Order: sequence, then C-alpha cells, then structure tokens
Amino acid sequence: MPFTVGRFTLTALPARHSPGDIAPGRIDRPLRPPVRATDYRTGDCYTLHVRHGTRELLIHASAHSLPGALDGHHAQTVYLGIGALGHQDEAFREEYWQRLVTATGARRVVPIHWDDFFRPLDRPLRPFRAFLDDFPATMDFLTRAAERTGVALALPVLGRRADPWPDDGAPGPRS
Repeated sequence: MPFTVGRFTLTALPARHSPGDIAPGRIDRPLRPPVRATDYRTGDCYTLHVRHGTRELLIHASAHSLPGALDGHHAQTVYLGIGALGHQDEAFREEYWQRLVTATGARRVVPIHWDDFFRPLDRPLRPFRAFLDDFPATMDFLTRAAERTGVALALPVLGRRADPWPDDGAPGPRS
C-alpha cells in the first residue's frame, strides 16, 4: 500500500534476497553482541518504488527478484542490488536485468550493495571479498547489458550527493 511523505509517494513491493541466502528467517529476540553473522536474519525483503511528480525510481537492494512483483511499476532510475550477482550464471543475470531494468523502462542503473560493508566508511569503498562475490564478472555483465539496452550505468561515490534523476525527469521508454 503506497504512503506519502511530503511530495514523495513510497510503495514497498515484495522482493527476494539474493540466491543462497545464508541467514533466512526473522529475528525473534533482541540480539546482544557478540553474535554470529548468521544471527542477523534476512527477514522480509522489499523493493521500494519512489514517485515524485512524474519521476519514478526503484531501490532494489537484493540481487534476486520475484516474477511479477514489479508489474505496472516504472522507473527512470534503478538502484540495483548486485551483491552475489557475480556468482550467478548468465541466464540468471539476464532475467534479473529484464525484470528490474528493461521491464521498468529504466534509463539509468546505479549498482548498490556491492561494497564490503565490514570496511569503515572513512576508508575507500571496495567490493565484497571474492569468496562472497565475483565483482569483475558482475561489472562485465552490467556494462554489456547497459550498452546493449542503451541504459546509463553509474557507480555511486561515497560521500558525494547525486541526483537520482539527472536528466529532465521525463519518464523513460515503456516496455
């Protein structure tokens, strides 16, 4: 169900966590560190659709998707979770791009959830360690998919403000 905050309309849409979720389920009691990483359960996953006037974007933090979950939702920009995408096969990646980027009419993709979140934010960003993901394979795929479909690809820069709608805000092409 959509809700409004100022001039923004936000809608939480069902999503899936990345394949091979190592901590499925919910946290049913307060955690008191020290705890194992797997004690931080995934819980429910959502894609956030944001509308501001005629402008729309998606924030999809997990590298998986639910068929049909985004039907009828469009976006000029998709903040696309790519963690563990490099460990998936080409068919999985293509389907993921189709559901999140092509089907929404996105013209810009900003990869998110790819950096080593155990690293302090006062240090430069770096990808997950290789045993968690194959970042070069992911970026190779994203670069090819973006070029093939005419979509701009932009990595976020830590600490730099960025306009999620850097163009005129006109809706992207619909598929």
